[in-house]
Amino acid sequence: EDHVFALLVTFPEVLKSIAATLPEQDVLDGRNRELLDLLRQAPAEGVAAALDGTSEEVAAHLAALRAIVAERPGGHPGRILREAEEALQRLRRERHDLRLRQLMTEMVSAKSEGDDETVRQCGDLLRDTMARYPEFYPEPSPYFRDVRDAGGR
Repeated sequence: EDHVFALLVTFPEVLKSIAATLPEQDVLDGRNRELLDLLRQAPAEGVAAALDGTSEEVAAHLAALRAIVAERPGGHPGRILREAEEALQRLRRERHDLRLRQLMTEMVSAKSEGDDETVRQCGDLLRDTMARYPEFYPEPSPYFRDVRDAGGR
């Protein structure tokens, strides 16, 4: 999460579209949520001023985020965008896996307590969450066959 936000606050003009598509439920840190709100609301030319007007706690977090990518050279905007998209995809997958683990844990706990209603609800949520899993599959290889190939084996 911090890597995504380090890129967002360091290159806000390049990554404005990433900030707009980042699901809020994937952002667990309250400081990052505040930064996300600022990035979404500020006009492209006013992002730096909006980020500088944050509380002390958020300002300290902002400095720490900027330090994560401070040592790196700037790079081409296309490369920065690709890195941010890859980091965001990793974050989404981590959050998805976390939700699956939480639901499974809650389901096991409800089963042991004999709470059939919660077991049913968790089962429904688990099916819905697992249906999203193909979003995180890697791109098919042009060289090797895959179980997803139409030809099969």
